[in-house]
Amino acid sequence: MLQRLLRYPSTLTIKSEDSATTAAGDSVYSETPSPRQSPESLPFDIASYLEEGLAKESRWDLIAPLPKGDYRHLRVVRSSDDDWSFTLETEDTSDFLAYCHVDILSGCESVEGFCKGQVGAVDISSQQLAGMVQGKRPMGHGMYNFMEMAIPLWEGYDLVPLVLATKEPQWNHSMSCLVLDFDNRIIIPSAKNFQLVLKDSPDTIVCQYGKVDNNVYALDVAAPLSIMQAFAAAISTALWA
Repeated sequence: MLQRLLRYPSTLTIKSEDSATTAAGDSVYSETPSPRQSPESLPFDIASYLEEGLAKESRWDLIAPLPKGDYRHLRVVRSSDDDWSFTLETEDTSDFLAYCHVDILSGCESVEGFCKGQVGAVDISSQQLAGMVQGKRPMGHGMYNFMEMAIPLWEGYDLVPLVLATKEPQWNHSMSCLVLDFDNRIIIPSAKNFQLVLKDSPDTIVCQYGKVDNNVYALDVAAPLSIMQAFAAAISTALWA
């Protein structure tokens, strides 16, 4: 079992487990993905996005919980199979929102990242995003990755943790694999696909993450999560297999 405490930027301790996992998902997504950036060009591309005003969200829009009823369709792009750099952008217009680089050395995962408007009067470097517990569970004839995520939520003057959990996939006997229902999304099967639900309301999906192309993932997020909390959950699956 893996426990994580995520901050932005953050340092995590990670223990990977090697075991077979049956992918959850549907069929192939046909939309043309955004152009890939090389790791060397990413800082320059990001600076260009900021200069040109292509990053539409302020940092408070990224770290504040989404308003009730709001739902965002985003995209996470990994630079390449052998690189651990991730870019968060809007799905419809490819506007840059955030960037994260994960450096994995000797079982320790170091995360460095920044977002639109990070330089300013307010320091968010110690902003706690979430606490996570991850592991594997059997289902049918396969295994799936699970996540429980506690996020800080203010109720008046009290800080109350809200617990989310991954929705259990179902074993499909005709396909002999685990599947998740992404509704109108067409998702490529992947061990990294997940849906987060409120633990006390398992039918309420507040975040879903699914592969749509090689190194490209759709990320849908709703209240009470913030965009950065959803991004943190997404990149925490980097070692899921």
